[in-house]
Amino acid sequence: MSAQAQPADTASRGAAARLALFALRPVVAVYGARWTLLPPLTGAAMLAMLVGAVIVAPREAIEGEVQRIFYI
Repeated sequence: MSAQAQPADTASRGAAARLALFALRPVVAVYGARWTLLPPLTGAAMLAMLVGAVIVAPREAIEGEVQRIFYI
């Protein structure tokens, strides 16, 4: 009986592996495109931080809240 149970077990593992690969297909696609996606996203994030710093700069020159937070 053990010999008959083995092919069914192997087949179910193969089906589970195919299902896992199918479920991970979008993740693998995004991971493969990381060098295309990450540089522009990083640039946009840095630009947003610089714009935020310029907007907040006049207020910080007067109040200095960020400096106080960093010194705590």
